[in-house]
Amino acid sequence: EARRRLETLTEYESLGSGYQIAMRDMELRGAGTLLGTKQSGIINTIGFNFYNRLLEQAVKNIQEQNPAGIWEDEKADSQPRIQIESDYYLPESYIADEKERLNIYKKMLSFQNLSDFDDLQKELTDRFGEIPEPALRTIMFYKLKLLTEKTRLKSFGLKKGNIVLEFDNKFLPARKTIEKLINKFSYPVNFNAVGNMKIIFQIEKTDRSKVELLNKSVEILKFLGEING
Repeated sequence: EARRRLETLTEYESLGSGYQIAMRDMELRGAGTLLGTKQSGIINTIGFNFYNRLLEQAVKNIQEQNPAGIWEDEKADSQPRIQIESDYYLPESYIADEKERLNIYKKMLSFQNLSDFDDLQKELTDRFGEIPEPALRTIMFYKLKLLTEKTRLKSFGLKKGNIVLEFDNKFLPARKTIEKLINKFSYPVNFNAVGNMKIIFQIEKTDRSKVELLNKSVEILKFLGEING
């Protein structure tokens, strides 16, 4: 398996190949889902987190006109993990052109403000009509990714109705910040202090769609950023 990983990394060492990765596997034709639990091909070989970093770095390199730097991201290991039980993709039935879909993925990776996502949703609605749920979940995923980075979380998880915030022990929020966060949202809360500190919000799943759970997750992380800024 280690040899397969090395061969894959060697094969896709250029910026152009980074786009080939994205074009070939982002849609995962007939092979499962983009950000869900059934990744295959290159994503399966090198892992989605590293795959996602490849695409992020490719976008940065184009912006900086520095294609040679694709393997020079010294901060890659500090990227927070996002773990969500769901499938995420821009359906071909919604946006037929694969280059257009890729362009939208790249846009979302480059966004620095939540308002950028609001503008994108308006643009998609104007151009392609009502946004289907898989695409909405994809937009929410990238919102959560941005917020997780801004709040310096080690990881964010949404599993079985539980929202899990894992903090880096080097960037623990003040006690008052945690109290404000808990008091703002009236959900049962558990703490886990094994390793990095975790706050677990127990969100009731009854009558809640995945999009609603993702929206609630965005609310929590947005508020955390506001009180911890």
